[in-house]
Amino acid sequence: MAQRDEFLATLGHELRNPLAAIMTCGEVLDSLQLEAPAAARCLSVISTQSAQIKRLLDDLSDISRIARRKLSLQCEPLDLSTTLQDVVVQVQSTLEANNQRLALDISDEPMPLLADATRLRQIFANLLVNASRYSPADSEIRLSASSHDGLAEVGIRDQGIGMSAETQARIFEPFFQAQQRDGEPQTSRSGLGVGLTLARSLVAMPELEAAIAGR
Repeated sequence: MAQRDEFLATLGHELRNPLAAIMTCGEVLDSLQLEAPAAARCLSVISTQSAQIKRLLDDLSDISRIARRKLSLQCEPLDLSTTLQDVVVQVQSTLEANNQRLALDISDEPMPLLADATRLRQIFANLLVNASRYSPADSEIRLSASSHDGLAEVGIRDQGIGMSAETQARIFEPFFQAQQRDGEPQTSRSGLGVGLTLARSLVAMPELEAAIAGR
């Protein structure tokens, strides 16, 4: 396990330099305002795919840091509604690439939380990207949020075919991916199988940190 975590940390570090160069070149080309349609399409691909790679590298790095207890939460007062709107912007290109629609049902009332804004966005972005990955094209994904008795409730509903009992039992395992079943519509399944693992690990971190502090 320690060797795996060390490998993931090294891999993420080594891949960030070439990725940064690709993203910088894309930004430079975008600033030139090239008029050729082919150039615009290529720039769109560079931007979307490099952002996806960066997201995967960030997830790998954070999985390793959590396992080695080198990641801590930076909690501050925030509004959940605002945080979710930021997440929507973050995942919009992924949904558009799959011709999917995101329907929002977010309460207009303030929903104050004491949380790490960066990690909260990371959790919900991973959940939405996962919903997109396992949903057919031209489908709708619904994001809802409301508060009841001082507690916030967030729901994400997609139009995928659901999970088998085996998948439900293993869905939070690192690098686990559900296999496509006979008769299932073809969907985009690319990924490393770390998004849900990371989301659950981040949600559990306050309890872990409290337990460590109480020793």
